[in-house]
Amino acid sequence: MHQPNPSKHASTEGPPSGGDDWAEGMAFGGFFALVGVALVTAFRRFRRRRTRAVPANLLPESAQRLERVEHAVEAIAVEVERIGEGQRFVTRLLSESQAPLVGAHGIAQPAAVAHDDPAKR
Repeated sequence: MHQPNPSKHASTEGPPSGGDDWAEGMAFGGFFALVGVALVTAFRRFRRRRTRAVPANLLPESAQRLERVEHAVEAIAVEVERIGEGQRFVTRLLSESQAPLVGAHGIAQPAAVAHDDPAKR
């Protein structure tokens, strides 16, 4: 009697389940991923609806707080504009008080700086 080689025989057979395991795994994985996303979305919507319920007695207080915040933002905007105007003014003063550093051909030249000799001190 001739017995077949088990290593050759095992390599030619399909998986024991009889189907394509990769395709089945992808199908089950995709299904469970969709179910998971649906559950998370439903849970988040449920929590969002539950937290939106605001008691009626907090609404006037919230309106007052919002008005105070608006006034504060307007005051900050005015102060920031004043700071900007001051910076533009100082920049203009500094640019007008210094001699231009541009040479004959429009190329910037180094400014002349007086160097103190440490030996003369």
